[in-house]
Amino acid sequence: MIKKIVKSYTYLFLTLLIVLFFQNCSGDFNQNILKNSNSNISDLSDNQNNYPDEETETPLFETSNYCQTQSQKIESLIANATNKVIVSPNTNNPDTVFVNNNQTTLRAITEGATPNTAILLEPGYYSVAQPSGGSYTGLFITSDNVVLASKSGNPNDVVIDSMYRNHGEQTATLTIAGKNVTINGITLKRSVYHLVHLINKSWGEPSHADDTHIHNVKLIDGGQQLLKASTGGDNKLDRGRVTCNEFLMTEEGRKNVWGYGSSGTSCYT
Repeated sequence: MIKKIVKSYTYLFLTLLIVLFFQNCSGDFNQNILKNSNSNISDLSDNQNNYPDEETETPLFETSNYCQTQSQKIESLIANATNKVIVSPNTNNPDTVFVNNNQTTLRAITEGATPNTAILLEPGYYSVAQPSGGSYTGLFITSDNVVLASKSGNPNDVVIDSMYRNHGEQTATLTIAGKNVTINGITLKRSVYHLVHLINKSWGEPSHADDTHIHNVKLIDGGQQLLKASTGGDNKLDRGRVTCNEFLMTEEGRKNVWGYGSSGTSCYT
């Protein structure tokens, strides 16, 4: 009987020792966690002060070797183009432009470009006209190996504004239906449909917009997609590149997202 009592008290004593041991360990462990956590929080707080302000950060375009390399390749394309068309804005009527002092439109220039042509836009503001008589006014590139770029390479220098106008059926601000077309250093904004649309020339044909390169472009406030690609009859659109661009939707742009379909769905990308 005595042995059983002693044995029972021995178990109880050992149990109390174990409990006390784990309480102390747990307390120490928790204190260490708290100490380390506070240290980490302090470190994070200190590090936050080292983060650059968004407004003072150097743009990616100026810091990225990749972006600079792509820009240099495009400069080489422009230098080796068979034809160069220099376009100046018309400050009195931005729906039209000047080429060699002759008044025309961006639609006529882009649609009439022959293969291996570089269309270079002088700094300024360009708007895309409202169509009349069933015409189409959105920029339309159908030839292969065409470059459309600002002369400076800076997207802030050239603004092409659709002004939420309908350019004829569902035409975009810029439609590309040629192979190996390059767009560089411009701003496209305020389309009622898409800002850029890659498409085949005729319905059911294989895609004609393979190898498109869109580089260092600002796409702002598309009514639907900012950039859309539609495959052709072969359900393919290959080797497109979208590099070092900005896709922006402003608060004003959100108010102009276009609703379509029986459900009134609003869609933008």
